[in-house]
Amino acid sequence: MDSRESNLLAQAINGDRKALGALLELHYHPLFGYFCSLTKGDAARAEDLTQETIIKVIGNIEKYRPVTEFKYWLFRIARNTYIDLYRKKSDQPGPNEFDFSLVQSGEDTGKNLESREFSQKVRAAINALPDEQKEVVLLKVYADLTFKEISEIQGCPINTALARMRYALMALKKTIRKESL
Repeated sequence: MDSRESNLLAQAINGDRKALGALLELHYHPLFGYFCSLTKGDAARAEDLTQETIIKVIGNIEKYRPVTEFKYWLFRIARNTYIDLYRKKSDQPGPNEFDFSLVQSGEDTGKNLESREFSQKVRAAINALPDEQKEVVLLKVYADLTFKEISEIQGCPINTALARMRYALMALKKTIRKESL
């Protein structure tokens, strides 16, 4: 956490709503991207989940304890918000069924057919991973969480989270070699 984020967090905990807004703005895009992946690209549903998470954070900021990093706390709330939605709606994909979109930045502009095909193959390879491995990859890439934080979110030992990432990377490497991506 950089000093600006630390200052905003300290101010937000002390009741400064502008600081809280600025803090949440820093994390908006990774949070929205996380929900886009969880909802298989449904931007409207991802926006709703993002807003619901932000409302929960605003209502509970005084409960935050700086024992853990803010983004970990935020993504823990986000994951629980998604799981709550899944429990309410049977048409929603399960909490570990992701449509992981690796290329959401300017790398794949849509101008190059090969690039789009490559992106689709990578997404398919990630979707073929077991649920726990997909979740580790998603939390690492979108939330940039540590493996300790990921293990706490998943409710498993840190070595299990590390192993899940290792097996995910091995499986992706094997798939890429097999598909000659």
